[in-house]
Amino acid sequence: MKGKLSAPIALVCLLLASADRASAQGSLTPPGAPVPLFKTLQQVEPRLEINAANTPGDADSLFQITQPGSYYLTGNITGAVGKYGVEIAASGVTLDLMGFELAGVSNSLNGIHFVVASTNVSIRNGTVRNWGDNGIRANLAVNSRCERLLLSGNENLGIWLGDGCVVSDCTLSGNGDGIQTGNRCLVSDSTVTSSTGGAAIACGTDCLVVRCAATSGDDGIVVGDRSTVADCTVYQNAGTGIQAFASCIVSGCTVRESGANGIGATEGSTIRGCTVTVSVGDGIVVSRDCLVIENHCHDNHAVTGGAGIRVTAQDNVIDSNNMTGNDLGLRVASFGNLIIRNTASGNGTNYVIAATNKVGVIVAAPNSAAISGSTGGAGVGTTEPWANLSY
Repeated sequence: MKGKLSAPIALVCLLLASADRASAQGSLTPPGAPVPLFKTLQQVEPRLEINAANTPGDADSLFQITQPGSYYLTGNITGAVGKYGVEIAASGVTLDLMGFELAGVSNSLNGIHFVVASTNVSIRNGTVRNWGDNGIRANLAVNSRCERLLLSGNENLGIWLGDGCVVSDCTLSGNGDGIQTGNRCLVSDSTVTSSTGGAAIACGTDCLVVRCAATSGDDGIVVGDRSTVADCTVYQNAGTGIQAFASCIVSGCTVRESGANGIGATEGSTIRGCTVTVSVGDGIVVSRDCLVIENHCHDNHAVTGGAGIRVTAQDNVIDSNNMTGNDLGLRVASFGNLIIRNTASGNGTNYVIAATNKVGVIVAAPNSAAISGSTGGAGVGTTEPWANLSY
């Protein structure tokens, strides 16, 4: 009968076997010198700091960017008399303010200034304030964008961009003018208050202005031909609230306490689903070939008689609008318009319409007796589906 190994002898054998297996794995000597295991800072974030070494200024600028690339601030910059803050003389530039500010002084120039025609430039994430000319003058830039910026107290424009540009999520206050762009631009989710010069937001042709607010300046929003203004709020502007030109769309906007007309548009435009109140002029005024539909115009007054809706020329459709408490509800001064399904109440005169228009019958809706239950009501005085009502 074979004997069993004692426990100590078995343990020694196991350790020897393990050592033999370990030695069979190869040499433990490193194959070469150690190499870095992590990326450098430049590899992680390949961009340049704005400073005297990387972006030296010249006679009229504190700093100048002359090469494409990504640049950023590491602290606040204070302006100087007769100088731009950051001058951009290249395309393909991203400038990240990193939450810091470019703060101008009296008689300084532009906070950010473009000296050559540039494309594909992005400016973001910081404050540009109190410059002696414009906050950002980038009217030579195309296909570029400004986003997540705060601009205040700049003598002239807060943001000035060229064609094909984007302004997004910016807040401007107390600049001479607010935002001005060229053609084919987008301005979205931005607020402009207390502009002291022209329009709070002014765009060229084929532009889109959406989800913006313009308050306490001169004109609120002004756009060129074939543009759209949607879901915007315009409040207490000294001039016209929203002025659109030919073939524009103004949709879902609220305009209150304009110093002139609330919303104006020229030929071929659509104004739909807007609320216009307390204008010192007409609530909505259009010229020719326009569609004005499903708007509410209330309490608009002028020295010469402010209308909820005023039509100055022909070939318009005025449909399903409600006009209350204005000097005149609907004022149509020309011929050849279609006027259907509108309602008016409490105006000085509900309807003032020139001859030779196509007008759904105007009916004064009768009063109903008191109602308590599931039936009642005296109707609206007609079964004509195209009728206009006074109530």
